Amino acid sequence: MVQIQLRVSDYGWTTQKPKYLPSFIKKQMETGASIVTGTRYVKGGGVHGWNLMRKFTSIGANVLAHTLLWPSVSDLTGSFRLYQKSVLQDIISSCVSKGYVF
Repeated sequence: MVQIQLRVSDYGWTTQKPKYLPSFIKKQMETGASIVTGTRYVKGGGVHGWNLMRKFTSIGANVLAHTLLWPSVSDLTGSFRLYQKSVLQDIISSCVSKGYVF
């Protein structure tokens, strides 16, 4: 029996659909990726129920982040991700906070 050690990150099930989780798991199993992330900015991607201001805010935040950071991912403001448990633990343990945090 194979035990899968994966964790899902999402900021609310109102915009991220759980029906996509099997495709995330399949992608992780096929590629061995440490992180699988969903994006609104690919063919077939998108958002439902967002007003125009929220869409512009998301697009603007991504343009700014891409201009400053030059990342290798297409959607920095999305948070629908699947992590290998060990990778998420490493990320959390490497974070150092100074000042007020909660």
